Amino acid sequence: MSSFKFLRKYLTKDKFLKPASAHFYGAVFYASSVWFEQCKSKFKSLHFRLLRTACKDYGLNRSKAELTAICIRATPEERAKFATASKATKIMRDEQPKPLFTLVQRSLFVEQMTKGHQALQNRLAYA
Repeated sequence: MSSFKFLRKYLTKDKFLKPASAHFYGAVFYASSVWFEQCKSKFKSLHFRLLRTACKDYGLNRSKAELTAICIRATPEERAKFATASKATKIMRDEQPKPLFTLVQRSLFVEQMTKGHQALQNRLAYA
């Protein structure tokens, strides 16, 4: 983190965030969808430390929401959800691996049927 603090002296916020996102987030969040839930607080801490460095907020004067808005960066939770959604989309698009595709397809079908069944029950209850 100290090397990023040193680098921040010589770059604007936007120019700083490009290498920081590419190198720091790439290394820290690599495969984070696997262990994200176990290390959520650690990921959040690292994420916001870098955003504080980008904004030169060493005195902790800004809220996390403010830092996220200023730096236009996804929070660790948003990043994990995006990674999961991307993988699910790829499985459905490519229909590979076949067992996983079948499982996801069945789950979606059951979920849609359950929603339709609940809606029908609600309509009958109010009739």
